[in-house]
Amino acid sequence: MPGVSIFIIGCMVIQAEPIEFEEDDPRPLLKHLDQWAALALATPEQFADMAQRAGQWADYSPRNQVLLASYGIVGPVAGASTWTQVPSLDNNRECAVRSGEHALQVRVPVTTETGVGSARTAGDGFSSSVAGGFSWEPVFAVEQLARRPLPDALATTVVPAMSDREWDETVRKASTEIVGRRPRRIVSAQDQLGVLAARAPLSANRHPLPPVLAEQAAWLVADRVGRAVGPMPSFDSSGLKPRERWQRLEDVRKATGRVTRAVSNVLDIDLAASPLPRWAVSDDRDVEPGRRNYLSRSDVAGLPDGLWSEVGPYSQPEWESRGRPEATGRAAFLKATARSYLAVYETSHGALWKLETAGRGRHLGLVGEGTADSMVEAKADARTGLRERFPDAARAVDATVAAPVLSPASGWVALENARDERTLNRTFDDRVGAVVAPGPGGRWGVWLSVDGNLTQAEQLTASQPEAVTMAEGLVRSVMVGHAAENPARAEWSE
Repeated sequence: MPGVSIFIIGCMVIQAEPIEFEEDDPRPLLKHLDQWAALALATPEQFADMAQRAGQWADYSPRNQVLLASYGIVGPVAGASTWTQVPSLDNNRECAVRSGEHALQVRVPVTTETGVGSARTAGDGFSSSVAGGFSWEPVFAVEQLARRPLPDALATTVVPAMSDREWDETVRKASTEIVGRRPRRIVSAQDQLGVLAARAPLSANRHPLPPVLAEQAAWLVADRVGRAVGPMPSFDSSGLKPRERWQRLEDVRKATGRVTRAVSNVLDIDLAASPLPRWAVSDDRDVEPGRRNYLSRSDVAGLPDGLWSEVGPYSQPEWESRGRPEATGRAAFLKATARSYLAVYETSHGALWKLETAGRGRHLGLVGEGTADSMVEAKADARTGLRERFPDAARAVDATVAAPVLSPASGWVALENARDERTLNRTFDDRVGAVVAPGPGGRWGVWLSVDGNLTQAEQLTASQPEAVTMAEGLVRSVMVGHAAENPARAEWSE
């Protein structure tokens, strides 16, 4: 990178020449940020100012937020093509970048398609949002435009009015997502936000935030919803080396973003949303705040065809931390289309069924729902609800074609001509079957038939119901393996 002259006016840092970074050499970037931090993060006031200023670009990564702050700009940024989508003050013509302006560089991921782990389903997902590398992309600030945007063209997230009690309850609920449990009560919402910021995961090899920086992050989150108490806590960064200064600023922004997302999920709004239209698609491994579907797009892509995938059981607090406070126990999901699926959730009073989708629309991910007395009934009701609304999609989950996950004692019949009339048999498809029969000492044995080969399970059970449960668990493993080989072979009738 050519030498770059940097000078400071007040807290505004100005670059005298355009900045360009190498794709495969991080040293110019580190040198740039080190030089900037030595000048712009030298006092508590400067550090606090930059921590607030970086929040203008909350839809960018924490590192990009710091990088944009280092350019000495204020206001939203976007690529030249994005600015053309925004009406300007010039007779409703589109915004346009001023001729001769030098682009600002931000680091963006280059995504690839690959299998990923999933915390929401029993199997893996398939994502097209995994970063296979990074590249530099040009953006331009408002001050670089020849035609400025109309004031009402920049959409801002409206924060709902809340009483003190409602705000305390919002933070209490958000705590579940960060620490895995909901405190019974909190004395101070802002103090609790500090606890959450201190627990928020940071980048690899970074130490947790010290108390004063956790308090700064808490203040920034509260300020985003107009609930900050007192002035922003002061942090003296003068004793740190320049690199540690901007890295600590990045840590504060990362913790702020993590806690802001938890609060967003409770309020069902995206507090980090950009005021500008964004060309880049969101990460398909996440469920955006405000959405009403449980599974992400990558989760749905990883579901096997024609097979209910079961998760749990989870306790009610565990489900609450996952965004389903009404559930307790098990859940199961069955793919209907590339983006949509049937979902059933056990509750303390029976079960819920939902027609959910990771696709876009005014429904925000929930197309239909209802209640049932049991998981089995909920699965049937979900199919019926899908058939009534979307008959074409319903063919993919017809009960005579695609089967549910095995449920205890479902489809078991007495084995004809058995020596003991208590012997039960079930055929799951043309490849897999199972038998449970009385064994020695009053115990019960389990046999599996896979492609005509009959094998006995090594363990015996104490009762017939336990034998049925064991058989269905063994069959489930076999059927999941068959689904991986060829999803069409995983079909059986209920």
